[in-house]
Amino acid sequence: MNSHITYSDDFMIKETRFEFDNPSKTESLFTQSNGYLALRCSTEEAYCFQKRDMFVNGVFDKAMDDEVSEIANLPDIINLELYKNGKRICLHSSPVLSYERTLDISDGLLTRKIRQEGHSLTYERFVSMAERHLAAQRVRFTGSEDCTISIITGIDGQETNMGSQHFHEGVMRFFNLNELEMASRTVSSGVTAVISSSVKILLDGKEIGMKWAVDIKRRAIYLRGSIDVKAGSELTICKLSCIHSSRDAEGDGSSDDALRRSREEREVLFSRSFDDLMADSSAVWKRLWENCDVKITGNERDQALVRFALYHLLIMTDGKDDRLGIGAKGLSGEGYKGHSFWDTEIFLLPFYQFTQPEKAEALLSYRWNCLESARKKAAEHGFRGAMFPWESAWIDDGETTPLWGGADIVTGTAMKILTGELELHVTADIAYAVQAYYETTGDDTFMNEKGYRLIGETAMFWASFIQWDEDGSGHIRNVIGPDEYKEHVDDNAYTNYMVHHNLKLALRYKDRIGMKDFDEGLVRKAEEGLYLPQPDENGIIEQFAGYHELMDLDLSKYRSADVVGTIYEDYNMDQLRMYKVSKQADTLLLFILLAHDFSPETAKANYDYYEGRCLHDSSLSRGTHCLIAERTGRHEEAYRFFEEGLLTDFGSSLKSSAEGIHSACMGSIWQDAVPGFCGIEVLDGALSVNPHLPPSWDSIAFRLFYQGQRLHFSIAKEKIGIVNEGSKAVRLKIRGEEKILEGGCEI
Repeated sequence: MNSHITYSDDFMIKETRFEFDNPSKTESLFTQSNGYLALRCSTEEAYCFQKRDMFVNGVFDKAMDDEVSEIANLPDIINLELYKNGKRICLHSSPVLSYERTLDISDGLLTRKIRQEGHSLTYERFVSMAERHLAAQRVRFTGSEDCTISIITGIDGQETNMGSQHFHEGVMRFFNLNELEMASRTVSSGVTAVISSSVKILLDGKEIGMKWAVDIKRRAIYLRGSIDVKAGSELTICKLSCIHSSRDAEGDGSSDDALRRSREEREVLFSRSFDDLMADSSAVWKRLWENCDVKITGNERDQALVRFALYHLLIMTDGKDDRLGIGAKGLSGEGYKGHSFWDTEIFLLPFYQFTQPEKAEALLSYRWNCLESARKKAAEHGFRGAMFPWESAWIDDGETTPLWGGADIVTGTAMKILTGELELHVTADIAYAVQAYYETTGDDTFMNEKGYRLIGETAMFWASFIQWDEDGSGHIRNVIGPDEYKEHVDDNAYTNYMVHHNLKLALRYKDRIGMKDFDEGLVRKAEEGLYLPQPDENGIIEQFAGYHELMDLDLSKYRSADVVGTIYEDYNMDQLRMYKVSKQADTLLLFILLAHDFSPETAKANYDYYEGRCLHDSSLSRGTHCLIAERTGRHEEAYRFFEEGLLTDFGSSLKSSAEGIHSACMGSIWQDAVPGFCGIEVLDGALSVNPHLPPSWDSIAFRLFYQGQRLHFSIAKEKIGIVNEGSKAVRLKIRGEEKILEGGCEI
């Protein structure tokens, strides 16, 4: 556990000291967002090594022609520097008597309290859940002697994405003596961002007029002013900011419209108080937690960190714009450039489809809105149907995987990133997620309008992609499976089985797909002829053709390392292909996603074989292994992997989350706690419940939506209680026994 970041109760995360050399962990973990607007947790005053990030979900841009589209870091609004009698107030300026920064994850309020010789400060900040374009901050100062306080705050457009500037100079101006505005356009995508800030000053609770000077610099505009403060008086600085873009779903796409909406909305919001706006936001948070909370008794740490994961799941997306996906770091940092991967469909969708089905529908509709881009990619490569990008940004950006990565330890040059060319299973993963969503929600409207077509388009890609041998067998060659330490492999088991599932779904729904160019004969040939590696005499399914011929490698050094990826310090990708070492779960995923296609004995044999050869160098890995260990009766191992997953971001390493939290890991934590330990899955048209709680848990309680009905679960060691809070009956399987639970009734 961290020595400087702890939990004080179920809903409070606390930082007890400021890490000057490594502030990035807190910046990521304490991110505030409403799914549209996000603020990384940088401090108001500036320090070295900080990364000030503000994102609007969906604002992507290419800074240079040879770069890929990435989520653009918007101008900074958080900056607020204070000077006492001409001397800058910061954590270096005078001895710190006490320090505490807390994030209340029940309502997203960030508070920082500092007491230094001669004064005390309280900083508060939130991103509104009620007003999606609003961020608010408040600073309160009290001194022990009379002094003059100078204030500098504004909108700073000099921020970059790791050095890449995404915005032009823009137009800057001020209004009403205390309001600032910056309107600027992205370099290549042409998205206009309009940022406005209003600053009010209160002395002992009464608003006072402030004579501000205005500084306009290159890509920056600031207010500057001073005020005399008596000893014991409280000076309050309240800064409200509105952020709009021409890409907002409610707009018409023009810069003029973004500017108009900004000015209309801020006229209303800037007239309101910090406390009133916070109350509205808290009310929305309360409703979110009512549906999504997981209450664990018996283990305070597990309770706190499961809720921490839920907090981040709740702020990654608001589900109000189906042109937006979820980045691999959510909205908490610049890692992976804000791109969406298969993480969404396999590791995040289960949470949303069971707790917020409308968000799950929006995320799948994002893939629907990327369909033409996916069809274009398939055609460019000579295939039919839809070939989805490995990394996705804006809906028409196409493939956004970078071409070059880290250093090759052997050649001394940058390693070429091949996932955008070869890691193709995302296309089958999307089809899988469509079906899983349908089985959980029964959403016929989505399926008729989008779902069946997505299944058909992806199946047509695979039917045209499969290569045929003279004996009539079909093969998928030269790909990368989930294990990215193995490139250029043939017949990756995970890929082949997921493709086969995709093809089967297309044939099942062939009369509903509605595609003029759907070739049933070709799809049927692919479904019947695709090679599916079978368990050998030891029950092992070979990860890919030739895997068993690879050499074993002593992995103890790398499995015990404090950070991931240390194997790259000794081997490059060409060398890794020679050894039985995996980055994350690969074949083992099949025993979760397609569990009922394999015997329990096969699942156990493969778990025993592959886990010891896995480095868990991906945050996706431990959650997967937890689920498989739980389902194969290895309950102690399952809980160990669950603990390790909890600490992926919250653990002691100061650099593990430098570029943002691991969003898929947050989804895995929920999957492990609820579907995993509570044994919940959709099985043969019923919701199956077969729990096995960890020994340290006395009970767990949560709500799920199933077939449109909200169910409340209360599970203890030997007791299962379920209340159908909806109006229609649902089919359940409780420890294998079928039951019908009528609306308004309980078991």
